Amino acid sequence: MNAVSPAADVTDAAETLAEQVRALALDARDASRKLAASSTEQRNSALHEAAAVLDGRRAELAEANAADMARARERGLDAALLDRLELTPARVDAMLDGLAQVAALPDPVGAVRDMHT
Repeated sequence: MNAVSPAADVTDAAETLAEQVRALALDARDASRKLAASSTEQRNSALHEAAAVLDGRRAELAEANAADMARARERGLDAALLDRLELTPARVDAMLDGLAQVAALPDPVGAVRDMHT
């Protein structure tokens, strides 16, 4: 019988995490290229669509957050962390406002902010 040591489990978990992080980084790089090639209208449309989806799934988000909160309480998270984890209607409203504010900003893609010689 092969026994797996706890150290091997930790090493395997670290390698799996490293693989996941690498995959996310590659996906982010690909997404950044697509984002840079998109138009202002496409980017703003995506922000408005994200807001609409978020707004339309409030009940689902509240249900999932309630389950997360229950697990967090069971695990003994302190009050400050529980507060940060809680997704209230006001916090969802703030997310929606934030998406609208970003969509209303001047488009920074391709703009040169500062140039030194």
